[in-house]
Amino acid sequence: MASLIGPILQILGFIIQIFGFIAVVVSVFLAYLQIRKTHEWNRRKTSFDVSFNVASGEIKTIRTRLLLEYGVDLTDPASTYERAIAGLDQKTLHAFHNEIDALFNCLESIFLGIKHHILDEDICYEYLSWVVVSFWRWGATYICRVRKLDPTLWMEYGHFAGQWQARQACDRAAIRKPGKPRM
Repeated sequence: MASLIGPILQILGFIIQIFGFIAVVVSVFLAYLQIRKTHEWNRRKTSFDVSFNVASGEIKTIRTRLLLEYGVDLTDPASTYERAIAGLDQKTLHAFHNEIDALFNCLESIFLGIKHHILDEDICYEYLSWVVVSFWRWGATYICRVRKLDPTLWMEYGHFAGQWQARQACDRAAIRKPGKPRM
């Protein structure tokens, strides 16, 4: 009987080690899931904060300056880059370009964040799609001219502006269909 106790204790010790190992693996897996969940929450919160701050902060400030100093409303479908620069002297034109460059650089930084999965595209779209598409429509001539000199300039902005323009068209079509919930 004494000779059976040793192997039984060894087997029990081995079973306890296996359960301990399983507990460690499950704990690590649960910790991993929690980290992923926290990361996703932080990414979405950051997307909200950035979109809100840009829409109500820097972009609003630049839009206000463009409207007050140059009479340009970037969201007005009748407003175009060509009309905005007509009659501007060289010094004023340079200052005007600095303003719109800052605006497009601000949007480009958001799209770089989306591209690298730092920001959530859907949240940014909901806050900024009207801005992105309107500003792209308004400044397409200028953007294309500048990009001839440097094709990498505002590259992500151009990419996402095209996608978001198509997405807006789909959203509008979905709103018009009977039986579809309004957005």
